[in-house]
Amino acid sequence: MDRTRFLRLWTTLFDNQAAFDAQTVWVHIATHYAGEGRFYHNQDHIGFCLQQLDKISSRLGSPAEVEMALWFHDVIYRINSDSNEADSANFFCQLVGTSSDCLQRRDRIAELIMDTTHQNPPASQDGCYLADIDLSSLGRPWEAFLQDSRNVRRESPHLSDEDYNAAQRKFFQMLLSRPHLFHTQHFRDHLEQQARYNLTRVLSAS
Repeated sequence: MDRTRFLRLWTTLFDNQAAFDAQTVWVHIATHYAGEGRFYHNQDHIGFCLQQLDKISSRLGSPAEVEMALWFHDVIYRINSDSNEADSANFFCQLVGTSSDCLQRRDRIAELIMDTTHQNPPASQDGCYLADIDLSSLGRPWEAFLQDSRNVRRESPHLSDEDYNAAQRKFFQMLLSRPHLFHTQHFRDHLEQQARYNLTRVLSAS
């Protein structure tokens, strides 16, 4: 992960009004993403997401806020938890604090983080791009997608293959049932076909 990029972003967005300074926040998030047992939801995933962001940042209403949401969207990742996104959003809010100068921006970014649950359509166009970025690895070439899938599997050693495959199948079927897997035209044009191929191939083999 790019420390200098994050420090600049935090300072730009919160201008020393946050509860914690940029360097302290960086230590927190870098430590979390380097945590034991993170084989997919780690620093590499954030780096990949930022690469996708850079391709579409000119399309965003608030690119800096979307970027901050990307940095934090998986910062809390606990095995067998259904609240990782909410916990990540809450952790972000704690680091920003309650300064009146930060509250509106803080809450917008927290809402963006929650868009990565992928349970409901995002309420904003920026949220749509953010959700698509988070899922963009589904549209990688088959071998890269397969390696990502193996890494995600390694993060759930407590689950039997049967239980893990059932949960994965449910999620993939939910995505494939949508008229479009991605919310935005950019990601539909560039990744939809490959992503549908990847998910369908996994399901056909299970």
